[in-house]
Order: sequence, then structure tokens, then C-alpha cells
Amino acid sequence: MAEKFVSISVDELVKRGARIVSPEELAEREQKRSDAPPALPPRPGSRDPFVGQINEAEAERLGLERVKLQAFPEAQDLMARIFDRTRADAIDIGSAAGRELFFVTWLKSCPDLPPPCVLCNSAGTVLPDQTGTVGVNWSKSDFWYLTQLQAGKIMSNLDKDNPIPAYPSFDKQATLFVMGWQEGDYYQATSPLLKELLRTESVVNISRESLDAALWEGDPSAKTKTRKHAELIKNLGLNPNNYNFRLIAQDEYARLASTKNFGSNYLFTMYNNYVLEGVVAYGLYGGARKCGSVSYVGNDSRDEANSNVAVRLVLECTA
Repeated sequence: MAEKFVSISVDELVKRGARIVSPEELAEREQKRSDAPPALPPRPGSRDPFVGQINEAEAERLGLERVKLQAFPEAQDLMARIFDRTRADAIDIGSAAGRELFFVTWLKSCPDLPPPCVLCNSAGTVLPDQTGTVGVNWSKSDFWYLTQLQAGKIMSNLDKDNPIPAYPSFDKQATLFVMGWQEGDYYQATSPLLKELLRTESVVNISRESLDAALWEGDPSAKTKTRKHAELIKNLGLNPNNYNFRLIAQDEYARLASTKNFGSNYLFTMYNNYVLEGVVAYGLYGGARKCGSVSYVGNDSRDEANSNVAVRLVLECTA
């Protein structure tokens, strides 16, 4: 049946409580709309949470470069096949066959992303070719980082009695600002950001403890910034409640390796998070060419500073 439409006069609408806007009032509304401030720029959580927010000139002065991280969901799913042993397609990296399956599947699914394991021969020596299976002894190969992740020993806090497990985020696309010094010049590399934060320009010879103390009050997992940390964020035109500096994570380092030429030198880079060994929390680092380049992850005492271990901070949106 066709719908019936009933015409109602303006007087009837007024009787029913409707308010009629005059042409003058409409014109005034249009004027106010044109005078209104522009729409707010993208906020944290959008594709680029720094657009319209960050002071680009100050970021450049501090030696920061904008980077976009590509998402690798296939890599994250492979990690899940290690962590979740209830899956029908779970991979046992405790066995030689499982390690080979993990590596071969990674190579097929993510050919442009270095895997977080290092291939070695029967003598335990790192193979120069980390892109094939010729000469690999899977039992002697270095799967330390993956086994620590699987055991929940990679953590974001320093409380050995209540560790908070930390996992890679290969599936997360993100925009960050990264310290842009070149690895090939790490002996001479300086950082205006570190000079303000730590009163030292060099990117090496910095202990994890001193870096944590410069960034955070107490346990880093509480995310309570030091006054200097908050000041640096404010000077960038950002809200310290929504942004922070931290060390680059292993999965971020791996995803940026090809464009930034990471892992091609005799240099270790500190990574975000820690590893629990017994009752002691150690810092994470990796990336040195002789140990397996980007694929290598190891640990070191947090109170030691080394001329071959460098700091690369990233600026992230946390809101």
C-alpha cells in the first residue's frame, strides 16, 4: 500500500511547539560557522598521531626522524604458533624439526623481514648466509630470544616477583619518531636529544640503568616520566600524558633495518624491555653483524656501559 503524506501548515507547526528560524538568524549561524576554528588534527590512535601536533623544527633539532612501520601480520601469527601450544598448527622450537619449520615458514611468509633467530653450523658458528638452510645445524642455531619469549621471561617491568610479559608487535602499523644517527658512524655519532636528557652527546657508553633513571621515576613500566623527560615532550609541542620516549623494540628495529641499514656494523643496539634470568633482570640488546645482525638478540647487565652498545630512542604516541 502506498504511503500517505499529510501537509501541515507553518501555523500548525508553531502551535505544536516548533520554533521557526528567521532568515536573519540563519545568516548569523552561517557567519559563526565560518568563523569557527578548523577541525582538530588527527589525535593519537589515527594513522599518524603526530600530524598537526609535533613541532617539526624542534624534532629536527633533536635529531629525530619520522618513520612508518609496516605491519607484518604473518610474522605475528608465526610468533603465536610458538606461544600458543594448544593451536593445531603450533610449532615446537625445542626440536630441530620445529626450528626448521619456523625458519622456512618465516622466510616464505616474510621474505623482507629478518627472523628473530640466528642460523649456525655444527660448530655453533654463525653462518654468513642467514637466508637459506644450507649448512644449518638447527640444534646449534640461536633461538634464545624466541625461547625466552615463549617462557614469558621477556618482561616490561623490573619486579622479579611479578613480571609483566612483553611480546613483539609485528602486526601493528605505526608512525614513530626515531633518533636518526647512522650506525656506520656510531663511534663519532652524537645526539642533541641525549645531550639534553643525559648531558652526554655520545650514543654509546651509556648503561641501561642510567638511561632508565633519566627517563622514568621508579619502575619504567609505571610510565612516570622524570621532569626532564616531560619537558622534552612539552618542548616538542606534545602532551606528556599522550607521548613518551623509550628504547626501540626488537621488532621495530627489524622492520626498519632495510631502509635504515641497521645491523651492518659491529654494533649492538639496546632494545626495549628486559629478560629475567633467575632473580636478576637484564637489559636486551642486539643487531651486531658478527653475531647474526638484525636477527640476534642477547642480554647484558643493566649497570654496564659499553663502547659497542648504542642507544636509539623512539618517540611514540601512547594514547
